[in-house]
Amino acid sequence: MIMVEECLERERKIAVQYFPSITEPKLLEIVGEQLLLLHSEQLFEKDPGFHILLADGRVEDLSRMYALFSKINKGLASMSEKFKKCVINDGMRLIKQAEDAASQKKEDKRENVGLQEQEFFRRLIELHDRYMNFIENCFMSHFRFHEALCGAFEVICNMTAVDNSIPNIVCSFIENIFKGGDSDDLSEPTIEETFDKIVRFLSCVRDKYFSEIYR
Repeated sequence: MIMVEECLERERKIAVQYFPSITEPKLLEIVGEQLLLLHSEQLFEKDPGFHILLADGRVEDLSRMYALFSKINKGLASMSEKFKKCVINDGMRLIKQAEDAASQKKEDKRENVGLQEQEFFRRLIELHDRYMNFIENCFMSHFRFHEALCGAFEVICNMTAVDNSIPNIVCSFIENIFKGGDSDDLSEPTIEETFDKIVRFLSCVRDKYFSEIYR
């Protein structure tokens, strides 16, 4: 991506020097399309691919990618679609991890399943918060990425985890906090932070599946 930046800068200088100013934006857009869109699969999938940049929290590289793709037609549409797939994959991974952990603890089933559900949802809202931070800090809070994030979590929340629906797990998690079930583990500031994350999560996936929470 650094090489793409350097190439675009060279083309910009050439355009300034030899062409009318009105041609510069179109020229850079065409060059950008040739460098980015036509090779987007390589950029998104090769090492380090988009998912690696997200997993490693490489804010500078993610910001650079956003800046480059924002300059070309349909660039952000392509990038946000890849972003959505990364979020879904991470959500599916959390579900599988919860299922695997629950299957290993079939003894004392009731207690362990409840604990697995609580831990699963903690990790789910942390995942949502992590990706929201990328949107705000790397992607200029662009609406395409907000839509991609909400779309991804709607897919995730239509799944089941530990033999329970995710809306039911959310309700149980919130009820548990109100009943003081986490009082030994969470300080008051931490509880407030957790509720802030829950509100951000619910504002993203607010649909018919969560109607019981709002009632």
